[in-house]
Amino acid sequence: MLDYKVQVQGDAAAFGQTSNLQAMRRCQEHQVACSFCRTSLPRSLLAVHRGAVVRGKVFPYAGTIWQELTAMSHAVFNHIGKCIYLAGPMRNFPLYNFPAFRAAELDLAMAGWSPLSPAAMDIAEGFDPDTMVADQAFMAHARRRDTDAILDRADALAMLPGWESSVGATAEYHLGKWKGIPCYRYPEMVPVGCEDVLDEAKRITSGDRQNAYGPPTQDFARTAAMWTALKGVDFTARDVALFMICLKLSRETHQRKRDNAVDICGYGRCLALCQDAEGGA
Repeated sequence: MLDYKVQVQGDAAAFGQTSNLQAMRRCQEHQVACSFCRTSLPRSLLAVHRGAVVRGKVFPYAGTIWQELTAMSHAVFNHIGKCIYLAGPMRNFPLYNFPAFRAAELDLAMAGWSPLSPAAMDIAEGFDPDTMVADQAFMAHARRRDTDAILDRADALAMLPGWESSVGATAEYHLGKWKGIPCYRYPEMVPVGCEDVLDEAKRITSGDRQNAYGPPTQDFARTAAMWTALKGVDFTARDVALFMICLKLSRETHQRKRDNAVDICGYGRCLALCQDAEGGA
C-alpha cells in the first residue's frame, strides 16, 4: 500500500512532475475514513468528499476511484485543475507555519486542485524557515508577489485554520472577495461565511480563540483581576463576558456587521462557561 503523501514529502521534485490524475491513481488503494460520516474512501477524494458532506451532497463510495468519479456530479468536481491560493497565518508560528501549508498543499493537490502556496514560493526563492528570519524587505516583496498571484492566477482561495487572526491572510481574503473568486474554509472546503452564526461562534470559542488566548474562564478571570485592581471594585470573569457583550451591542448600534452577531454569540458561550466555573447560574 502506497502513501502518496509520504512519498511526495520525501521527493518534492517527483511531486512537481506528477499530474493530479496520476496522484489520484497512486492513492487508489490508500483508504481513509471521513471524519464527518466515517465513509471509507481514497485519500485523494477526502477533501472533496468532506465538502460534499457539509453541503448535504453525500455521494456513496462505489468501490474504485473511477466509479467514485462517475458517481459524483460535475458540480462537485468542477474545480479539477483550477488554481487555489492558500491563505493562512505565518508569523508567530513555528517554522512560519510552513508544515501546515505543505500539508494543505498536498491534500488539495490530491483532491484535484492546482495549489498555489506562498510558503512554497518562499522556499523556491531561497527562504529557509529553519534558519532565516523574514525581514521587512522580504515581507514587502512577498506581499507584492502574493497579491499578484491572487489577482493574476488564483481561481479560488483556501483559508487555513487561524486565518481570521492573521492580518495578511485577512487582507488576502478581502482581495479574493474583491476579485470575485470563491473563498473556502480549509479543510472543510465550505465557503467562508456560510456557517450559521451559532456554529461559527462555537467553533471559534472552542478552537482558534482558546488556542490564542487560553480558556475564557482563565482569560476573563485575569482581566477581571486587573479591572478590580484598577477600579477598586470586585469584578468576576462573568462580568467581563457581560461587558464584552455590551461592547459588541454598542458596535452593532453604530454599524451592523455579521461579525458583531458572531462575537455576541461567542461571548454568550464564554459567559455560560464562566458561570459554570463559578458554580452558579
